Amino acid sequence: MKFYTKQWYDLMQRLDYCLCMKSIADEKARTDEQIRRLYDRALKKYVADAEREHDTPPEFVEIDLEDIDPDEFAFFDENTGKLEKPSSAEEIKARLNEEMRLAREQFDSRPPFDRSESVAEFKEMYENRIKYELENYPDWVSESVDARLAALGYLPASVYEKLKAESKVNKREFEKINRAAHKALAAESEKLPQRIVDGFGFHDAELLEYSERGGDVVIVLRGCFACFDGETPFIRVTFRNAETIEKDVDAFSDNDDGYFCAWLYDELYSVDGGIEAHMLFASDTTESGLAYLTLRCADIDIEKNAEYDG
Repeated sequence: MKFYTKQWYDLMQRLDYCLCMKSIADEKARTDEQIRRLYDRALKKYVADAEREHDTPPEFVEIDLEDIDPDEFAFFDENTGKLEKPSSAEEIKARLNEEMRLAREQFDSRPPFDRSESVAEFKEMYENRIKYELENYPDWVSESVDARLAALGYLPASVYEKLKAESKVNKREFEKINRAAHKALAAESEKLPQRIVDGFGFHDAELLEYSERGGDVVIVLRGCFACFDGETPFIRVTFRNAETIEKDVDAFSDNDDGYFCAWLYDELYSVDGGIEAHMLFASDTTESGLAYLTLRCADIDIEKNAEYDG
């Protein structure tokens, strides 16, 4: 990758360190009693919000039959996992009215609010955040901030302000890279077959199979979208007469063990009458959680709605 590198992806995770965090006055150390008071305050708000949500009836937009276009609607069937196309505006209105009726019926028959469930949920979230919240920050933060404080959504004022400044620097660098990438890749797209430019790129699609067949490399993906009846979520991408330029091997070995690998970002370049495809994947088999795959090939075939029985 020239632009959408592992370093670029890491930078993307550091654009707003202070998101969902609040500033609190600096103190050398907070006592257990001070932390307890902050915990009780946050718990009280969490329970109140949960009870308010529990007691808020569903809201629906009024349906105007004249404004309904059947081609713009699809219904998800939870039993089959497929999308269904309605045959008419009248069917759309009838099905939406039925969904509203069921939602109101479910609301009216809901059990009483159980405060203990919310208390237990909050406790579990708090304990998990103590373990993992500070992992998202630079090392100097974890060395200076009480994990219990961060788990409750607070950062000392001096830390908060320093992180805001770091976030601004990271954002400027991130946007600079993105501008350069957009310019360079747009220029490259003019040199490539339009069918490949239009069809390539499968963000968040799960890798199901990676194989080398003769001189080709074949990737099978499962897109993260629902399908209409008769369609499949599978995509088969074949890199013809491919040469491997870079590959994090562990992420693209036999996937029978059930590990996860998903397509994130890609770059396409025209090289020597062929195509160079740079891909960045999420992978739970690599130390960074990311994996590169770069292939140079003569052509790329993209088969959507593919058959797959693996």
